[in-house]
Amino acid sequence: MIEPKNENYDNKLEYIYLSDFPINKTFVYLENSLKNKLLENSIKKAGSQRMLANLINLSLNYPKIRQSIISEWLKKDFIRLDIIFFLNKYTELNIDLDNNIKMLKGQSTSRQIINPKFPICINEELVSILANLYCDGTTSDLDSHTTEYFNQEYTLISKIKNNFDKVFGEVNITERYIEDTRIHNIRIPHYLGRLFCKKFDLIEDNVPKVIKNSQPKIQGQYLRAVFDDEGTISKGYSQIRLKMKKESYVNDIKSILLSLGIESSDIYLEKYVKGKFGLPCYYFNISGYYNIKNFADKVGFDHPKKLIRLKDYLEKIKEHNYGYKANKKVLDILKIKGQMNKKQIALLLDRNDRTVQHHLNNLLKDNLVKFKKVWKGYSYEYIWYAKRK
Repeated sequence: MIEPKNENYDNKLEYIYLSDFPINKTFVYLENSLKNKLLENSIKKAGSQRMLANLINLSLNYPKIRQSIISEWLKKDFIRLDIIFFLNKYTELNIDLDNNIKMLKGQSTSRQIINPKFPICINEELVSILANLYCDGTTSDLDSHTTEYFNQEYTLISKIKNNFDKVFGEVNITERYIEDTRIHNIRIPHYLGRLFCKKFDLIEDNVPKVIKNSQPKIQGQYLRAVFDDEGTISKGYSQIRLKMKKESYVNDIKSILLSLGIESSDIYLEKYVKGKFGLPCYYFNISGYYNIKNFADKVGFDHPKKLIRLKDYLEKIKEHNYGYKANKKVLDILKIKGQMNKKQIALLLDRNDRTVQHHLNNLLKDNLVKFKKVWKGYSYEYIWYAKRK
């Protein structure tokens, strides 16, 4: 297997390899000439089909294998992945399997990936899939489960389907519409679900480590999928909210937003009862023109209704403000610039004098700033400065 050369990425989490699939539950289709070459060279080296069967049994713990199965492989299209790996190593042919697998499927399904692309780089489409499956999807590392995604907005259904094809190749995805709830549902081959669970700990209630360590552009696409599924923008358009059941996950999202320069409120607990089995939710808000503008630039929405509200807010807002942590903006300016009056601060922050005075008063109450009165010939002017620790 040939691994990509990339000096910037040493962590194998940056790629999905063929070997990341459950090798004893994944079946692959090689071109007949390559498959037969592997088998014929293996039989010749082992001495006979029976002796090759014995060797595979000892090496891979495959007690059901017989000479007849070796014969069947010469006729079959699909062979289990661990067998292909074993034969490739045993014959020392070193076939580049990443670029010669024509189809791939799971153990108990005929649903295939056609012309899979390996190795798969961790890109914007893949991280979007991971977010969708965690937020509005279901998956498991158990064989008996299925991997599905649900959404009322068909734009997002189309997006995840296209993303699967872009990332993996031509993926066989089934789709249905649930009329009672007006929800679109797609079912994805579950061997992909098991792959996500194994590779990215998708069933854990945290953002995958590979996302936390990714470039801002990758993080932005992951966050976009999260907010498309779980975010809301208020009818007054003045704030964006993320509300979910797992506090650890919400906290991870908040931390990534902050790393992108997008500030948000504290995380709050909302207790509610939905029948007898309702669960509490945790949420935070993003407010203020500059924070929402920053969100639009670095994250944004693909959900059409949310996108319209976001654009509408940014076009119609009359007063540019910082929302949460605005006091900190004022304090930071005083620390950097030194002594200033409120008009000078307002000019730098693109705010009106009255709003700046409000924040200065709050900072004064917190004992973070001080002021002095300077006579200007006709009245006193208040000069503000940050208090030294």
